[in-house]
Amino acid sequence: MQLFRLLIALIGLFCWGCSADTEGGVDVRITSKESKYIDSIMQVEVPLLRNQMDSVCVAERDAAIDRATDSIVQKRLEDEARLRARRPLLRNSQENSATDEG
Repeated sequence: MQLFRLLIALIGLFCWGCSADTEGGVDVRITSKESKYIDSIMQVEVPLLRNQMDSVCVAERDAAIDRATDSIVQKRLEDEARLRARRPLLRNSQENSATDEG
């Protein structure tokens, strides 16, 4: 529930901050009481968010490794096909230069 309140507060701050008159140089200051309140929320919520992000990373790790491996293998296969396509051209040019010399 606190996470929900924190997210709503952050969204509100971003929306309010974006709608402020930037040319007027609006100076936003928070009181020490507000600062302590924000700090206390952050001390509770950040570790929870960190744990959630870590669990998401662990859950997605194998899929991410598979995608990266597939991408690397695909790139190598493309490189190999490009080199194989070039090889007959090299062989023909070598044969032509050999007959020109002979």
